[in-house]
Amino acid sequence: MNNNVFPGNAAGPALITLQVEGMSCTGCEQRIGNTLRRVEGVRETTADHTTGRVRVHVGPGVEAGVLAAKITAAGYTVKGSETESDAGMKAGPDDEPDRGQRND
Repeated sequence: MNNNVFPGNAAGPALITLQVEGMSCTGCEQRIGNTLRRVEGVRETTADHTTGRVRVHVGPGVEAGVLAAKITAAGYTVKGSETESDAGMKAGPDDEPDRGQRND
């Protein structure tokens, strides 16, 4: 029985991060990326075999469980996931607009 919880993506674009075991090289990263890009609604993927993380930017309605099933079918083990809405993501320093203010 699988006790992992894969929250859904009920509304809006989101970033889904999956913890994946079994990736050992860049070839694994590419295989997972190619597999997930075939899923309707997947916009961008980034896999990192050194951390075991796969980050997937998705459109509305794409669920983490569907992505996990695709990764599992490709021969890897998904240990869990987190879903964060694009609206809830914090902007980094490079994402801030330049408002012409000076801090002298």
